[in-house]
Amino acid sequence: MKYLSVLSGLTCLLIGACAMHGQQPEPAAKPGHGAGEARLDSFSADYLYLAAQSAMQSGNPGMAIQLLREVVKKDPEAAVPRLDLASMLVQAGQLDEAERHLTTLQHAASLQGEERARAHILYVRLLAMRGNLGQALQELDVLQKEFPDLEDGYLLRAQIQMRRQRMVEALAAMDEGLRHHPESPRLLLAKARLLLGTGNASSAEAVLRFLLRKEPDHVQATLMLGDIAIQRKRMDEAERLYRDFLTRNPRAIPVGMALGRLLVNQQRRAEAIEVYRTMAAKSGDAPMLLKTLGMLYMQEGDHAAAEKAFRKAYAQTGKDDELAFFLAWSLELQGRLDEARQWYAKLSGNAPHYVDAQLRLSVIDVRQGRPKQAERRLRALLRSHSEAWKAWDLLIGLLVDQKRFSDALRESEELVRSEDVPSEILYSRAIALEALHRYREMEATLRRILQRDPDHAEALNFLGYSMADRGVNLEEAVELIKRALKIRPEDPYYLDSLAWAWFKLGKIRKALPIQRKAVSLRGDDPVMFEHLGDMLAAAGEIEEAKRAYRKALEMDTDHADEIKRKIRALK
Repeated sequence: MKYLSVLSGLTCLLIGACAMHGQQPEPAAKPGHGAGEARLDSFSADYLYLAAQSAMQSGNPGMAIQLLREVVKKDPEAAVPRLDLASMLVQAGQLDEAERHLTTLQHAASLQGEERARAHILYVRLLAMRGNLGQALQELDVLQKEFPDLEDGYLLRAQIQMRRQRMVEALAAMDEGLRHHPESPRLLLAKARLLLGTGNASSAEAVLRFLLRKEPDHVQATLMLGDIAIQRKRMDEAERLYRDFLTRNPRAIPVGMALGRLLVNQQRRAEAIEVYRTMAAKSGDAPMLLKTLGMLYMQEGDHAAAEKAFRKAYAQTGKDDELAFFLAWSLELQGRLDEARQWYAKLSGNAPHYVDAQLRLSVIDVRQGRPKQAERRLRALLRSHSEAWKAWDLLIGLLVDQKRFSDALRESEELVRSEDVPSEILYSRAIALEALHRYREMEATLRRILQRDPDHAEALNFLGYSMADRGVNLEEAVELIKRALKIRPEDPYYLDSLAWAWFKLGKIRKALPIQRKAVSLRGDDPVMFEHLGDMLAAAGEIEEAKRAYRKALEMDTDHADEIKRKIRALK
């Protein structure tokens, strides 16, 4: 049989080739499918080579290498299968075995013309992969004297010179190749990449425009030209380029993805969603597009649409842990916690989003009133992933929420010795310290957060309010809370803190309008109404103070007895 190489760009039709040579394999005889079936050495070299080409085309290089080894074993003089095997071994990084086959091919009389040039270029590539760049260039000189029109020779020479940091020589190699092949898309694209890598975007743009005049539907050239336009802030030009291309090639997923990214970066998510929806419909619901579409829906707050996209993508892929995680997340955000729990639980321990899934499950445990289960889950997670800061954050926060302040401090004692401890853990620890009246340590902890991040609004407000409530450092308290309000000017809690600080300074008329605004923004907080009552009482507005106190009593307050005492005192 004459071996036709897939790797050299020729297509072998498996059924046609078998029929041509009168060899129909038995239905039960499938090479390489495990114990109990026919051994590879029971098949002819022709059939094994066809099977190897099928494995290459289906993306199974390991099987292809196994089959090609058997072909070469059966037919040592078969030059093309040996060349294919050497090529695949180079791609797999198995250079020693590849070199043995290439050495054998040097003496193969049957290897002529294009196939001999291919063997030589493969040997040069092998030398370059080993770092023998000088020897690789010498071999390339020999090759190009014999084959001056070989495109791969010029491309490889440019790549080697780039590795040697000799960009002028690399560009010269490209230009020499283009003298032989002035309209070669491969050489033009490679030259544009080289020019971009050396910071010459204008020349790269000119090369790409020339290429697109010759081949208007060249995907890579379109993407590169779009990237250059975006980098130069010519967004309209990039968008027009992508849309024109998609008009001619509506199934060009990479260009559709590029247009979608451009629209997202311009905060035009609704238009991006339409682009991805159209692309998904025209591509047969490609999972990659559906996943991106689902994420955009999530950003838009359309969690039901996100769920639909993730479900469809998951059905296409069969089993995809990442899609299972996003689907669970979309269900959780819709409040469908039991369904979300089932999908999060699908992720195995080695899945990329396993830790995130366990964290979300612990949050669901808390939301469903199962704090003990959440704690057990977090502790189990930390036994296998002790470096998961977010798990520590949730655990410490859970203990604080349960008012187990001493436990929270004990669990976080080792963590806070690390410079990398997240501010969230420090903040939870500050709450526990404040609850235990360890104010000096609390202040030090909050100041540690502010040293890292001077604009940490919660820490600013917490420290300022604590000082005001205790009647210490009141001027500093006011300044801290003002800084928090610059970051979040309409936050009712921060407004309450500022009003309380002014009140403690005796500036009641300054405090009252701020407190009224806080109450208007958050009308369900008993502490705010109690503060308002205190300020009104101090201002002599007795009846309104009583109404504020009574409003606080209608809510779930820990200070009911104290508020009743204040009302009695007003009478």
